[in-house]
Amino acid sequence: MSFHRTTILVVDDDTGARDAVAEIGRLAGFDVRVAANGAEALAAAVAEDELDAIVCDLVMPEMDGLELANRVREFRPQVAILLMTGYQNRVDDVLRAGAVPLIKPFSAESFELAVRDAIDARVDE
Repeated sequence: MSFHRTTILVVDDDTGARDAVAEIGRLAGFDVRVAANGAEALAAAVAEDELDAIVCDLVMPEMDGLELANRVREFRPQVAILLMTGYQNRVDDVLRAGAVPLIKPFSAESFELAVRDAIDARVDE
């Protein structure tokens, strides 16, 4: 019998925010990887065979969350992508990218539920 622990990749250019979200993920029981920018995240998405979800800040320099979502979809369409944002007016952009909006600020409980729901939705497709 094979046991697969849920693996998520947390991406944020803000170190404090990235560390906080990663810790919330660990406390929720996820196996957490981290990346400081879109390029690191893209490389991790290529390398990590058992990646279930990417939780990424929407607004980052160089490669934002939307571009990352679009690029990952090209080779890992089964990976759930959640984009964290405090900008309510960007929710439609997030949805058009095939991602799940995660509106800041969020609680640990709402984070865990959003990630699990996003993963379940991808599995059901």
